[in-house]
Amino acid sequence: MLYEAFYRYFEIFLVVFVRMVGMFTSAPFFSGQALPMRVKLSFAFFVSLVLVPLVVGYNIPQPQGFMELGADMVVNFVIGFGLGSFVYFCVSAFQNAAHMFSMQMGMGINEVYDPMSEQQTPALGNVLGILILLLFLRVDGHIYLVQVVAESFRSFWRLDGTSLNILVKSLGAGIMVLFDTGLRIAFPVIAVSLLLDVAVAMIGRVAPQFNVMIMGFHIKLIVGFVVLWLFLPVLVNVGEALVDQALSDVYRLVRMIKQGGGA
Repeated sequence: MLYEAFYRYFEIFLVVFVRMVGMFTSAPFFSGQALPMRVKLSFAFFVSLVLVPLVVGYNIPQPQGFMELGADMVVNFVIGFGLGSFVYFCVSAFQNAAHMFSMQMGMGINEVYDPMSEQQTPALGNVLGILILLLFLRVDGHIYLVQVVAESFRSFWRLDGTSLNILVKSLGAGIMVLFDTGLRIAFPVIAVSLLLDVAVAMIGRVAPQFNVMIMGFHIKLIVGFVVLWLFLPVLVNVGEALVDQALSDVYRLVRMIKQGGGA
């Protein structure tokens, strides 16, 4: 009987599996080389097995023919990838902030490989990336994302032109949050660095015999770390609020796509 049920709903399983894979390849914690692809696929496989009975209960029409099945798989991968990318853009504001103030502190050349974003990032960017990832796991964001994707099957199965436009605009809004929030986080360090530049320039005018370039480099580095240390408790609160807002926004995005005409 289990074999018959699996054979009957195999097309639905494939579509559910593809949407979960799309989310796992772009969402925080799941994306990146830190989690091997075989682990992602295995996790998506078992989660899809659990979700298939739930999705079948939504009375979703089965694909008719290979062409419709292929189209559904492509669309559902885009859906899962879009939902995961939206949260990723919002959460990545911390690493973007580290890029901004690392240059001001003189740590722009101190870069290491980040397996989560798969690119070279400043050392402080790695620290802030781990911080926001721990905050994401603290509120069970990885579990909530799976729930949102499962809930999305009840809201819509396919995308039309209006719902696709909503998804694209939401991704654009997520990129805006990435830069806006990153600038807000980095602003205290950048402001102090600019004030130090002005002070060092004034010292250079008053006492030209001092090597203000070397002296200013060390002062900016020390003061930048002090400001970052003083700002750290506020940074944790900002990170928690950012993660909560991102998770609530992705659920609101699912509802907007449903209202926009997602089938």
